[in-house]
Amino acid sequence: MSAEPAFLDLSPADCVVPPGGWEPLAAAADGHIHVTEAGHVRLYGAPLIDVPGFHPAAGPADSGEIGWLGQTDGLVTLGAGLRLGMMSTQIARMLDVVEAPVRLCRGGIIQIEGLEEGVAEQVVRALAPLGLIFDAGSELLQLSACGNCGLSRSDVHYDALQAAAEGLEGPTHFAGCEQRCGAPSGDHVEYLALGEGEYEVS
Repeated sequence: MSAEPAFLDLSPADCVVPPGGWEPLAAAADGHIHVTEAGHVRLYGAPLIDVPGFHPAAGPADSGEIGWLGQTDGLVTLGAGLRLGMMSTQIARMLDVVEAPVRLCRGGIIQIEGLEEGVAEQVVRALAPLGLIFDAGSELLQLSACGNCGLSRSDVHYDALQAAAEGLEGPTHFAGCEQRCGAPSGDHVEYLALGEGEYEVS
């Protein structure tokens, strides 16, 4: 294909989005934000613009964990994966409401830091239904997809979730075209869209 997807990979200072820092990113995003395997935020269809609080991404972020993580000061850090590696702008703006720093980590993990236990429980109840995954054993953590941009030959997000409902055979990536955006670096099963709902599996 001659066309190439347009995207912009960004990172906040020290890989931490401060309270209130998600709004500029959400305002620049086209509906959703991809948190990449390297721990960067990727905006699809984004022009090369300045997003306050973010700079062009360089090296990968530190590793992170998923789940309810204690801190030495008695507060809680919540580690979460993202369904399909994607964060809606709704989730981004809700993270601002939480008023806690959010660390971006390798593997597409975010860690919401410094929460009182009661607040942490509310965050899980509010954000898990929207696509944050707080269970390190969830099969959905093995599933990824490209950004579903205008080059995609099928609705890869819908198709990927349908496949997950039927069961996965290890890490699986759905790609809408030969660019294979967001594909994991390790071994995985690839579904490459050939047409609407039609895939080549390898």
